[in-house]
Amino acid sequence: MNLVSIILRLTMAVIFGGIIGYGRERERRPAGLRTHILVSIGATLAMITNIYMCKIYNGYTDPTRLGAQVISGIGFLGAGTIIVTGKNKVRGLTTAAGLWACACMGLAIGAGFYSGAIIGCLFISAVTVALANIDKKINRNSRNITLYILVNSTTAASRLLQDIQSKNVKISDIEISNNNVSSNDLIGILLGLKISREVCHYDFIESITNKNEVIFLQEIN
Repeated sequence: MNLVSIILRLTMAVIFGGIIGYGRERERRPAGLRTHILVSIGATLAMITNIYMCKIYNGYTDPTRLGAQVISGIGFLGAGTIIVTGKNKVRGLTTAAGLWACACMGLAIGAGFYSGAIIGCLFISAVTVALANIDKKINRNSRNITLYILVNSTTAASRLLQDIQSKNVKISDIEISNNNVSSNDLIGILLGLKISREVCHYDFIESITNKNEVIFLQEIN
């Protein structure tokens, strides 16, 4: 354990965490580039500290103690990315699992298990980035979708809901609130929708996005 080794491991943590976080950032997930990098750095630093303590105290400390705490402690961060809609539909589990996997990768880097960290990074990236396209295709063919929409007024929200229903789309879940937005003038709408086979998934979302009163729209997978 020397200065070069510490810098190398923390640099790898930044790069590998950034690779995974970049894919989540592009998808506009709650935990993006910076979050994944910080998780990876934190896990790496915890393992480096654990190894350092073992050497300082001549093996009188458990070399796996801090690592075990990281694996269990990362749960509080993952929990912040998970939401439950009105019908108890859970969203955000993939992001939470990605953070947990990123922490495990950081522990491998911190322990100097470079081959495991590199292979782990490739596999995690493949699941979160490469398989995202397959996931999108499956969701596009799905008749049930969940949208989070920000509109600029209550009148706009009412008008938007009426327009959606006129497109032969059934609203199965709806939650309206302005508690989670930065401006009190904005209204957040969480919608669970069931579209008919005559309605194109992509065209429907595009038509909603292009409305003047819609400030932001995200499809929640």
